[in-house]
Amino acid sequence: MAADKAAAPTVTIGKTTAAITVDEYASLGCPHCADFHLNTMPQLKTPYLDSGKVKIVYHFFPLDKASTDAALLVECAPEQAENIITLLYRQQADWTRDSNYQGKLRSYGAMLGLPEKKIEACLNDTKMRDAILQGRVDANKNLQINATPTFIINGGASHLEGFQTFDQMAAVLNKL
Repeated sequence: MAADKAAAPTVTIGKTTAAITVDEYASLGCPHCADFHLNTMPQLKTPYLDSGKVKIVYHFFPLDKASTDAALLVECAPEQAENIITLLYRQQADWTRDSNYQGKLRSYGAMLGLPEKKIEACLNDTKMRDAILQGRVDANKNLQINATPTFIINGGASHLEGFQTFDQMAAVLNKL
């Protein structure tokens, strides 16, 4: 039975060969996570991500059903995952506050060129939903992840919780 479980999905941002790994645990509905992705991440791009020094492994840590469904949309098009995450954070105030948030998610998927049937299949993928939720349970149990965003750098060399500015991240990354 355990063989039927899907591994918790992740999204890697940056070069997979980077020497420094930042594991980020975030919820797509979390305002602090959005702040990090929309403000700090662009500043990290050139000196750390594009240069190959650092990769960020994004772990879904949904705090509610809407954020879980948003993670399913990201998993619907892995080749566009980074762009979908950015779009969801940019539009966060719109979809997270809408009782018809699934309609908003469907419209974002269509805007990105995903066929309607594929979007529906993704939003109803119980195996992937279970994997995402199990990933959250495992991160909480095994890594004591209790807040979003949480960053674990190089397997535990540093553990940061909450929004991090560029200067805060750079200070930690430059020590490694």
